[in-house]
Amino acid sequence: MQETIKNQEKKVLSDSRNGMICGICSLNQFWSLSNIKVTSIAAVLIAIFGLIFSIKAKKMYKNAPSKYLGSGMATAGLITSIIGLVLGLFFVYYAFLRVRF
Repeated sequence: MQETIKNQEKKVLSDSRNGMICGICSLNQFWSLSNIKVTSIAAVLIAIFGLIFSIKAKKMYKNAPSKYLGSGMATAGLITSIIGLVLGLFFVYYAFLRVRF
């Protein structure tokens, strides 16, 4: 009972939630490959926002871990945003910059 009271006093970091959502959305962009140029650019932009939100949330949690919850969501957002960014950049290279012989 005492633990639930302590956890209710802590606030969930909204940036960690936003970072995780952006990271997952950047990975979901690759399911619709109908227009690879648009989806790859969108994935890169969403992944960059996910990185910003996740890094900001990790810094806030590191400064005051007793005030906040959501470090796991920030880590998940960081990982999925990095994967989405790498895949997005690969598809941007493939769609725009590849050399055609």
